[in-house]
Amino acid sequence: MNFHRLRSLRLLSANYLFLAILLVCGLAMAGCVSRPQVIYEHDGSISSYKRYERHGERDFIHRFSRRAYRHPRPDFYGRGDDQRLILEQWGDPDYVRKTFRSLQGERVVEWVYLDKKRVIQFIKHEMIFDGELTDLEQIMLRNGYPDRIVTTIGESRHVHQTLVYNSILTADRLDEYHLTNGWINQLTIGD
Repeated sequence: MNFHRLRSLRLLSANYLFLAILLVCGLAMAGCVSRPQVIYEHDGSISSYKRYERHGERDFIHRFSRRAYRHPRPDFYGRGDDQRLILEQWGDPDYVRKTFRSLQGERVVEWVYLDKKRVIQFIKHEMIFDGELTDLEQIMLRNGYPDRIVTTIGESRHVHQTLVYNSILTADRLDEYHLTNGWINQLTIGD
């Protein structure tokens, strides 16, 4: 009798495990079909804003390599209407950033045009930001991902970041870049 009871309990727990896995998969799929987040202005118009990376530092979990941007490969491009339009108008980007998760959790693709001084961001092949190339992109093009980064967002939507680069050759060298909305406002190079 105890054997039959134990067997039925095992079957019941296996069914609950299957339902739990099914529920988690369903919730994950529901999150994958979300639209890019937007900000509405006072007059009701939609504002385009730049996405910043959630984990923008080099570490052993998110980014082992320091390199943030690479030259585009011919097979890289998605075939969204917005991306095709940009490619027809401006040609291939000079650099493409590795796909990253934004602070809001969106998967962002970023293209950089150096000659036009433009940064274009896409979510699911839809253009969500077209703006000026800032110091942030230029620093990351030159130096790659920092060793540490601190990002804070003020009430007025100003994004403040501190990027810290340690030198592996000289332990006492520390480079710090303090940026507001992607533009340098304080810089410490060296000791």
